[in-house]
Amino acid sequence: MDIAIGDSGRTLTLPAHWQELDTVPEDAPGTVAFGYRTAASFAAVTLAPLDGQMMPVDRDDVIRGIQPALQEAQAELVDVDAGETPFGDLLVYTIVETPEPEDGDGAGEGDQLNLTLHFAVDNGEYMAPYMVQGFFTGDRDEALDQARDLVTLVITAESATAG
Repeated sequence: MDIAIGDSGRTLTLPAHWQELDTVPEDAPGTVAFGYRTAASFAAVTLAPLDGQMMPVDRDDVIRGIQPALQEAQAELVDVDAGETPFGDLLVYTIVETPEPEDGDGAGEGDQLNLTLHFAVDNGEYMAPYMVQGFFTGDRDEALDQARDLVTLVITAESATAG
């Protein structure tokens, strides 16, 4: 499955188990939704133009900034990184694990991994910012592998004119 990253000229190419999902009316214009379901885990992800400020592109600043929210939510920071991609894009992401809800939505499905990824692509005129927001549930190891693989796929998304 291929997903255009806005009008950046870049394409995110996902493995075959990923499927396009419907967006909801509350999603920003230009949002694309996709996900997967395996026997062990599932995910729902959106990719959209970022209409707000990017997280700081500094790993230590991100960690300091997220700590109060983690403590309040009894969540754990599993992975974080920030910097520049091989293509010169700016990128910052966090993967946070939140406890399984005791009842209601998500109960009985295991802990949830939340991926938040901000990246800015040089489209030839300016750095166009985007956000990927993903929710991964089920087997922790598989869900974490899928979240990290998605980050790698975003980092390596190439332009149709690259080569």
